[in-house]
This record gives sequence, C-alpha cells and structure tokens, in this order.
Amino acid sequence: MRTLINHIRVSYAGLITGSLFLVVWLLFSYLTGYNIGIRYYVYSLLIPFVLPLMKKWTKDSDRLMKWLSIAMAIFFAACCTLGYSIYRTCSLDLCFGSKALFALTFFKMAVYSYIFYKIILCAFSNVIWYNDNNLCEGEKKLGISNIVLFVFFVICRIPYLMAFYPCIFDPDAATSLSIFGEGRILINHHPFLVTCLQKMFFELGEFLGDPSIGLALMSLLFILLVSALLVYVIRLCGRIGAGLGLQKWLVLLFALLPFFSLLNIYDTKDGIFAYSSLFFVATLADILWHSKKGEKPEIKLLLMHGMAVILLCFSRHQGIYFVLVQYLLLVIFSRSLIKKMSCVYLPGIVVYLFIVRMLYPSIGVLPVGKQQMVGVMLQQSALCMITHPDKITDEEKQAFTALVALNPDTLNSLYDYSKTDPIKIRYRFKPEDKFYNNYSDIEENEALYAYMKSWLTTFSRLPGTCVLASMNLMNGFFYNTEGIFYVDDWKSCRFLLPEYDFYCRTTFSSFTNRMTEILSKAPLSEFIFSKAYYTWLYIFFLVVFIYRRDKMALVIFATMFLTLGFFFICPMSTFRYSFPLMVNAVLIVFYSTHAYGKKKQKNCGADTLLQ
Repeated sequence: MRTLINHIRVSYAGLITGSLFLVVWLLFSYLTGYNIGIRYYVYSLLIPFVLPLMKKWTKDSDRLMKWLSIAMAIFFAACCTLGYSIYRTCSLDLCFGSKALFALTFFKMAVYSYIFYKIILCAFSNVIWYNDNNLCEGEKKLGISNIVLFVFFVICRIPYLMAFYPCIFDPDAATSLSIFGEGRILINHHPFLVTCLQKMFFELGEFLGDPSIGLALMSLLFILLVSALLVYVIRLCGRIGAGLGLQKWLVLLFALLPFFSLLNIYDTKDGIFAYSSLFFVATLADILWHSKKGEKPEIKLLLMHGMAVILLCFSRHQGIYFVLVQYLLLVIFSRSLIKKMSCVYLPGIVVYLFIVRMLYPSIGVLPVGKQQMVGVMLQQSALCMITHPDKITDEEKQAFTALVALNPDTLNSLYDYSKTDPIKIRYRFKPEDKFYNNYSDIEENEALYAYMKSWLTTFSRLPGTCVLASMNLMNGFFYNTEGIFYVDDWKSCRFLLPEYDFYCRTTFSSFTNRMTEILSKAPLSEFIFSKAYYTWLYIFFLVVFIYRRDKMALVIFATMFLTLGFFFICPMSTFRYSFPLMVNAVLIVFYSTHAYGKKKQKNCGADTLLQ
C-alpha cells in the first residue's frame, strides 16, 4: 500500500478529464432530471490521481485482451443504460426516447473500455502484489493459532447475537416452520430438513421455557461452525500464496464487517446455503490445489467436501443441480481424481435422491410445487395480456386461466413488475391445493402442456414484451438499484406463528440499517453493499478464466457462475440470492491473484496478468 501511495501523483490530463466528467454528470442531471448522487462527482475528482497510476503500470497487451475489454465495456454500459430505464419506468422507453441517455451510453462504453484495459487489468497484475508484504509465491502461514482465530471470530459475533436475540428469522422461515401443527400439511416448498432443524431448536427452547432460547442456541451453533470455516478459508488463502499482510486484512474483514456477522445469525435457508457454498468451494479448491502440486488430498479433506455436498443439496433446492454440474465437470477435467471424487459425490447424491424421492413421500411430505418452475413464464404471459390485450387470443387466455386462478381483465391491479409472487401464488395446482381439492397429477400435466403450447405462440408473437418481463425481474442483479442487506423487523411472523412473538425492533438494528444505507451510497464503499457489483465481479473473472484457459478455476467456481445463470430465471431480484457470491468474493479474488504467479509482477498486460 505504501508503494501505491508513493506512485500517486496529480496529472494535468487527469484534471482536464475529471472536469469533463463533472460537466457530463451535470448535463445528465439537468437533461434527465435525475439526481445521480454525490459519489459520481467524487469519482470524477479522483481521476487526476488515477491517470499517473495508469501511466506507471501500463504496457501494451495483445489484441484479444483489447477486444475483450471493449466487449465487457459494451456489456456494462448496456447494463447501466437498460437498468436505469427499467428502474425508472419498468420499460425501455428512456433508452430510445432520451438522446442524452443514448449519448451517455456511448460515452460510458469508451470510458469503461479504457478503465478495464488500463486500470483494472493493471491493478489485477500489480497493485495486489504491492499490497502483499511478502511479494513472493508459496505458502505463508499466519502466526496465529487456529484456536485463537476461532475464538476471535466467535467473540466478534456474540454482540450481534445479543443485539438480535435470538436470531434473524425471515418470513420464509416462519412460513416453513408454521407447517408443523395440528391439521397442517408437511411440504418441501422450503427445504424440509432446514425446517426440521429449526423446529428441533424451537421445541428445545420450549422445553427450556422459551422458544427464543432454542433459536439462540441454533444461532450460537451456526456461529461456532462458521467461525471454524473462516479459519479454514484463511489457511487455504495462505496455502495458495496470499501473503501475511493480506491474511491479516482478511481476518479483520471476516471479523469486523457487519455483513458476515449478520449473515452468521441469519438462521434461514439462505444464510445456511451461503456458507455451505463457501464450504463447498473452499474444500474443492483445496483438493484441486493439492492435486496440482502432485499431492494426494487427505481423507479428512475429502470427507469435508462430502459434507459440503450434502449441505449444498439440502439447504436450497438448486443445490442438487449445482452438485450434479460440478461432478460432471470434475469427470471431464479432473480424470486423475475421478475415483476419489466419485466416492465423495455419489453418496451425497444418492442420499439426497433417497430422502426426497422416497423418504419424504412415505412420511407425507408433499413435493415442491411446479409454480416455481413456470413462475417467470407466467409473469411474461401476464405482462403480454396487460400491455397487448388485443394481440392475445382466447385460447391463450383460457390456457393461462386454466393454470392460474386469475381473471385476465384484473391482471393490471395485481401485477408486480419486480416479482412473480402475485401471479404464481394463484397457481391452481400447488401441492396444498391438490391435497384439499383432489386435483390429480394428470389434470396438472394437461394444463401445463396446454399452457406451454400457448406460451410458445405468445413468445413468438411478442418476444420483446416477454424479455422485458424477465429484465424487470433480474434488473437489480445487473444494475445498481441499491438493494442492500437490511435487518428487517419481521412482525409478519406473528400471523404465521401467532403463538410466538419473534421480534421487536432494537436500537442496534436501527443503527445498523442507517449505517448500511449510508455506506451503500458512499464512494468506493458502495461496491461492498450492491448485489449488481458482485455480479459484475464474477463476470469479469469468468472472462479472465476463459481467456487464460484456466480449467481448474472454472471448475472450482462453477457453482458461482451457475448462480449468475440462476439470476436470469429467478422470480425476483432479492439480495439474499446474492449471498453466495458475496461470501465467496474474497476467495475468488485471492485465488485469481495468487495461485498462478511464479515471480513478482512488474508489468501490466496479458503476458503477466492472464497467461
């Protein structure tokens, strides 16, 4: 960092460029009437200090990297332009009706191309190495014992447990927990084993005199397990080449950044799934790292990865698909480990299929409804009926109403551009509805078949409207809509579990929300609190891995790249879907910057950065 500061100089060209940026931002605000926020002006003032760094660390790279930089710039400029229009109007009207916005898009494309090629790639190759106090490859073990690290993480999380006693518990968790009770239907809509875990601690608390005690014990157990996992992640970063200085910063990040502690007491499927993904990715990286060095992974490490497979499968429904794809990639690209990895993956897959396909039905647990699968398509059909009612045939309306208990004429009052819930919640064949109304699977399949045929005809006739419906759902993942991680006052849990009042607002939670909001709008720190920037970060690394033909990295972080694919079919743009990307962000950065170099990075460019 000291070397970086020494290289900072004021550039006269930067002053001119920064002034131009300020003029552009002011014109944009004046012409569109949209207040873009003070952070953009601050970034303009930083340009005079950034240009000398570019001049210091710039070296001509190959043609392919230049084209990739331009392609990424076009993509990100499109995300900003389309995202702004959708965020403001839920349509693309601003993109085609605003000359100022259209001109700004081209301006952004040029600037982003230059930034990607001249700044980000240079920082990727040099600045991180200068921040490292050791500047050399190889294992560097932090001189702190595992027990001390573990205790330190636990101590830093206890105040959050006390402030949010007994835990952070969202309506999804309350909904799943409310299925237990006289006359209730057991259902796997939310992962049933997670629900059973919550119910077990809930009843333990009742046995001890207060359900809060049980949920607090669940939070404490989660704190202990995650603290041990973070110690393991730090040791892994040391083994792949992260220096002592970076490891110390990582310890402070895990311990003091409120997000990690808040997520640590977020005792729902999303919090469990996020840390399960970190456990899964870290153990896989460790196994492949041992293999790359010609070492055989220990049995203990293989068992840990097997546990991660099971956790990933049962904490969220898409976990099994992630595991199956991951196993297929290992079979293709890690042939030397096929036998060992098969022994790790196949038992977990078999256990999952046995429990979900055989055990659950035998004890009366209903499967997850198909409304989740067709939710996005229902959203597209609904928007077509709202915006182009004259172009929808009677047959298409009948197929829609046969699947969804809605009158097409009342859709406009129910439709929500940002989420599918208002439409898909009226799906006629939800498991509980089939149970009470005696719908058969044959009736549901016939209705689905008729709807799919009508959806195809609607999509072929109105593809733009269907795509727009999906863009509204996923916009927050690709454009910064400032959807930050709030700690909510879940009073809605009362009507789900009226016998237990989960929460009341605490002063600490209000303070945390205010600080989170301030930091999410501040220059530079905004990147930590925006889900869109995490999406962009992983897209950048995906391009880097593909460019340098890094099969090992693509295999290790396959589940994270699959998460990006999930965003295109997700039912809404919610922050909790980005949790896996956030908790694995440090790991992908450290792995990408320290697992390949053979010497100090002295120059910029693809020859030292990517190859």
